Amino acid sequence: MGLAATAHPVLADIYAWTDENGVRHYSDTPPGDSTRVEVRPEVPYDPEADQRNRAFANEKLVFQPGTYIHGAPLMSTGSNVLEYILTSGNLPVEALGEKVDVDSYPFHVDFSILTANDLQSKPTVKEAIFGSKSKDYGQRGDLGEWGQLWFVYQRRGGAYDEGITYTTGSPDHGLLLGGMPATETSAIVLRAPDSTIQGKETVLENVKKAVIEAGFYIPVYNLKGELIFSPQDYDQVYQDRNVQIPVEILDYAHKVGEQLGSNPGASYLIAGEEGSTQHYVKYAVPKPGDTDVWEAQSRAWNEFLADELYRQAGVAVPQTSVMRVRELNLYGHTSKWLKGEKDAQIDRTGNYKAGAALDMWLANWDVQLDQNLTSINGVVYRLDNGGALIFRARGERKDAFGPVVTELESMRAAYPGLSDQELQKQIESLKTTFTDQAIDAIVDRTRLSESDRVYLKDTLKSRRDYMAGYFAKETAEEGIVPPKGAELVVQLSDWQTNLPAVEKEIPELGKAIGEEGYQHNGILLGDHIRVVVESLQADTDLQALSDKNQNLAQVVALFHDIAKPTGRKGSSVARDFAHEIPSAALAADYMQKWGYSLQDIAKVVRVITNDGVVSDIARGKLREASKDYTPEQFAQVVRDGETLEILRIVNRADVVATVGERGFEQIREKYEDFFEETLRYLR
Repeated sequence: MGLAATAHPVLADIYAWTDENGVRHYSDTPPGDSTRVEVRPEVPYDPEADQRNRAFANEKLVFQPGTYIHGAPLMSTGSNVLEYILTSGNLPVEALGEKVDVDSYPFHVDFSILTANDLQSKPTVKEAIFGSKSKDYGQRGDLGEWGQLWFVYQRRGGAYDEGITYTTGSPDHGLLLGGMPATETSAIVLRAPDSTIQGKETVLENVKKAVIEAGFYIPVYNLKGELIFSPQDYDQVYQDRNVQIPVEILDYAHKVGEQLGSNPGASYLIAGEEGSTQHYVKYAVPKPGDTDVWEAQSRAWNEFLADELYRQAGVAVPQTSVMRVRELNLYGHTSKWLKGEKDAQIDRTGNYKAGAALDMWLANWDVQLDQNLTSINGVVYRLDNGGALIFRARGERKDAFGPVVTELESMRAAYPGLSDQELQKQIESLKTTFTDQAIDAIVDRTRLSESDRVYLKDTLKSRRDYMAGYFAKETAEEGIVPPKGAELVVQLSDWQTNLPAVEKEIPELGKAIGEEGYQHNGILLGDHIRVVVESLQADTDLQALSDKNQNLAQVVALFHDIAKPTGRKGSSVARDFAHEIPSAALAADYMQKWGYSLQDIAKVVRVITNDGVVSDIARGKLREASKDYTPEQFAQVVRDGETLEILRIVNRADVVATVGERGFEQIREKYEDFFEETLRYLR
């Protein structure tokens, strides 16, 4: 195989600067009014090594006399040895590593040298490696023999220390003083490419990631000598992961403090234009549920993207970046320590409230928590924005970041005194700042996967447009129930007969009624939803509503619990008290698809996200202290009498379906009084 048709992208000189708004820029041309800043990629791209290896990458590996072989484990003591070698070079660990030991050649790296006689008697890749001194190297790693790999060095045509071999007295045992540069790697051979690491990604997937981040192509082979990672494979993943975005190196030696909070990390001193400043680095550590080798890194980039969007809008966040800690072989989200005296209290009426529209747009649900905010000299900074966009703060991906901004309802109470006029003005500014081109450019400054970047671009634009139309007045035509919505209500009137049709339209309902649909209490979620729908339809108060509001009430009943965690009967299922937001998001997505107006979608979202609030208040058992509303406060949350009445009727049906009529009778008086008192503030 000759040179690949698609050439590896060549990194030009990169300039980085921060503008007056705190926005970080990268370009291959220097800005006229800023100072040049050197950016060090984690491994400088080596076009010579890249093209040499592309030319070497034949479908079958054939060893030549004089080739060097070095065995190593993929993983050792929890660290990725391959990533370390491809970042720092193949070093003599006996003298320079953490495991300093006695060795005959402590300052040299050992290699097997394949001689002409060896290759004549052992012509295959497997025979040559297993017949060499390197055959057993790497077996003592975390994965045993399944994690064994061998580095192949051609040692021809301008190789490092070409022609120099430190003798051991044996023609097949070579030494190299000080180590071998990473860029000298000609190929890598894997013993068991398809074996998995802790039941997750395969050895090959892990090796691919390390090679791509090395900055130049390295062919990967199995023991049969078959090419299993081609130049085309490399280019595809390189482009998919946007690896051309530069990442600066952070040396572990600059660590000056230990972990803060629940996420692994440490404090570091990082050199910059203003000298060395202290940063906190939150390590991008894989989570137990990760099945993608890139997922931990994606979380760091997701948080950085949220920071960048805040900065672009002028919302206060620390200076942040994504860096790679060389010795740990980990990426990390870095935050510069904020200077100044920390204020005793956080003022939620000033610049914090001014960022409400951005928080809602980014679905940064946890921004309202005190631990995610700090105030210095009256300026409130948003910290730890990893729960924005497509990830939750705990690291799992969201299932509720879609084109409908349900946060306009679910997060409104987090901004005391925020008026419609203030929010509308913020939304207008958001639309002006974040044009399609601006969104594309900011998202493309990350190493998120191409599918994530495309999804984020499309979703951020859709959410922006949804917010822009949020305060528009509903036209007479928009106030009509769309045909699909009317058909759904007709189908719900005969649940058993029409369930297959409803399930086909809403596949999520299929899980709720199936063998995976049991809640923590052992009750089938689909049965509970059915009872709520049927109880609602039998309620005479429902008939007193307008036709449209009757329709909306039944949509609420169908979706109000649909995102609750479920599993097989008898299995351990979490009791999730935060299911209202994803349930509301799912309802909103379907309603938008069916043609409901934004105003009707917002009304349904307000009801679902506040389902259970009044019944909890009435029984004195609040799930969230932040929702201990007075009737006056609750009136500001639900916003109008129609929404309040839908909530009262549907929530009553929900309570009766859960605890029965007797159970409801115990809270009826407090329940009805609270709704009546709330209604007084809405008249």
